Amino acid sequence: MLKWLIAMVISACLSISGVAAQSDPLDDIALKTSELDLSVVALLLQLKQEQYPYATSPWQMRWHLLRCEQASLVNDINTMEQQLQELKAFSRTSVDATSIIALCQSNLHAANNEFAAQQQLTFQLINNTKSWNDPQLKAALLMKLALNQPLDQGPLVIVDNLSEALVISQKSPPSPWIGVPQAMMHYGIARAFDSPNNFPKAQHAVEQALLNVRPDSVLQWFIQFNYAVMLEHQGLLQRAHQQLQQLSTHLPDEQIINHGKIADFRASVAYQVEDYPAAINHANTAIAIYTAAAQPYQVDLALIMLGKAKIQSGDQSGWEHINIAKRLLKQDYRLEPVAAVERWSAGYHLAAEEFIKAYQSLAQYTDLQKIINADQQKQVLLEQQQLLNEQLDGHRQRLAATAEAHYRGQQSLLRWQGYALGLTMLVIIVAVWRAANRIGHKVEQNQTPEAKLTVAIQQAKDESDPLPMLLLRLTNVAASSERIRLQLTQDLRPQDHCLQLNELDYLLMFPFASDGELQWRHERIALQLEAISIRAYQVAQGRLNQFDDEKSIMLRLEYELTSSHARSRTQPLSI
Repeated sequence: MLKWLIAMVISACLSISGVAAQSDPLDDIALKTSELDLSVVALLLQLKQEQYPYATSPWQMRWHLLRCEQASLVNDINTMEQQLQELKAFSRTSVDATSIIALCQSNLHAANNEFAAQQQLTFQLINNTKSWNDPQLKAALLMKLALNQPLDQGPLVIVDNLSEALVISQKSPPSPWIGVPQAMMHYGIARAFDSPNNFPKAQHAVEQALLNVRPDSVLQWFIQFNYAVMLEHQGLLQRAHQQLQQLSTHLPDEQIINHGKIADFRASVAYQVEDYPAAINHANTAIAIYTAAAQPYQVDLALIMLGKAKIQSGDQSGWEHINIAKRLLKQDYRLEPVAAVERWSAGYHLAAEEFIKAYQSLAQYTDLQKIINADQQKQVLLEQQQLLNEQLDGHRQRLAATAEAHYRGQQSLLRWQGYALGLTMLVIIVAVWRAANRIGHKVEQNQTPEAKLTVAIQQAKDESDPLPMLLLRLTNVAASSERIRLQLTQDLRPQDHCLQLNELDYLLMFPFASDGELQWRHERIALQLEAISIRAYQVAQGRLNQFDDEKSIMLRLEYELTSSHARSRTQPLSI
């Protein structure tokens, strides 16, 4: 009987400890932090007092990493620096320590707008790490780098890094350290493609983000709101309004996104689709937020929106809001919004056949615009005057120096003129040579593949998505194109494609090829070319997605060729 009781007690203890192990509060904190949810900050700080002193080193290390992640959401540089120093003390306690320290360091670089340093840190770690105990950390590093990439550098590099991060994340088990949301990666791709020419690709990516995001999370709200912004930029106002109406009424923490700007945007979209009651409601919300935050200029702009919405809905008391805002803006000499509302007033009165009021508003607009134009001209003249003064100061200094050694200057003048003439000729020659090279380079870049490339890619996309492919570039022609093509095609299947793009470039496409087969094909090329004594070449490996066309995939393969040496990866990138 006693043995039976002891066994029951031991079993109960093991059961309790198993439940405790499965319900680590850091798991929920990691998930919500990755979804931009700051509601768990207080809980994490509470755990520092209650559990941290008695926890294992890996648990403590994870606590500091999550605190660094939370601080990165609000650009709290001091906290990130503190957590980074704490993490470095754990550098020998986990096989993932180097990657974890790099994650916090990456957050710090992003907060300090140090993109080059963040890029160097990421690629250095990826290049030097042959195997990852937790591949999700690699995906997180690539995601952080891509989301901090300046958009003016073009979308291809951003999409490249996010695509690789997405593939890694999809193939790997969840990280025991942090949350790595795939929805954020899809949103990053949408953000990179957010332009008039690429909007269908951006729309597809953001829809994928909404499919993968956890329902009712802060990240879902964030993606939905930004989708509405994208739609509004494209002029799709009704769809933007519908997206905004689907948003949860529970807003994210104001440290993540400005609540006043949210209300402003919602009021503007509602006004443009003539949903004036909603515009009035959101404008009142914006006024309350900006008043509490002591932002008078934003209050005045929201008053104008409120007045316009009321007037359009038939409530003439809206003119009182507009007149108050106009008076306050004039006191602060902010004339542009006053001129804009006078122009709107003229149009409103004209539509209502109130011609005298329309004329008065138009006259006010004209007078204000004259003042604004004059101020802008004064500013331009002031900037030109400052530039001229700087040039005159330089001339005065040169004249003073010349006066001190007038005779010497006269003697050396002819010599310097000769030098200047020679230097000018040299500069002209170099400039002409560089211009010729640039023109030649542009001509080479503007050469498009033959029409058969477009047809072959479209056919292959119909067969396989994504479509694995290899781009082979020979450094020089050491054999006839017939011999090269014969070598490259000897192992191909009927559905595979091999296209010669030009004298040096060959594109190979392998529908339905697995990652292992694509790697084998990559390595097989070396044997095939060596058989005909070709050893100088480069190979780029990629995957053609449905949102790609021949231009985008070729640009990405070109980028992989040019960056492969700098990045020195043992495995080619998956695009």
